[in-house]
Amino acid sequence: MLRHALDRLLGWQLRHPLRVLGVIAALTAVSIVLATRLRVETGFESLLPESRPSVVELRRVSARTSSQSTIFVVLEGQDPAGIRRASDALVPALRALGPPWVGSVENGVHD
Repeated sequence: MLRHALDRLLGWQLRHPLRVLGVIAALTAVSIVLATRLRVETGFESLLPESRPSVVELRRVSARTSSQSTIFVVLEGQDPAGIRRASDALVPALRALGPPWVGSVENGVHD
């Protein structure tokens, strides 16, 4: 059954080569038009749901920073005073790296 259908298709293609080329050209043109509407999303966040809190926060923070090469260092722990000391030591060390590696350093919670 399949063999018979393929033989008929082959026969039609051999009898009407210009029609086959026309169909191929039309499909190629439609494919090109549709392909120009595709977007390439290379960011990892594009794989996550837009409503996810981490993605929402990333979008908020990205809107306030100068580039995507910004690094946020978050310190967590049980000892607030120890975290503050670590933060106070980290800021000057990062600032000392200077341009082109570090453009600015901020410390604390900011809105």
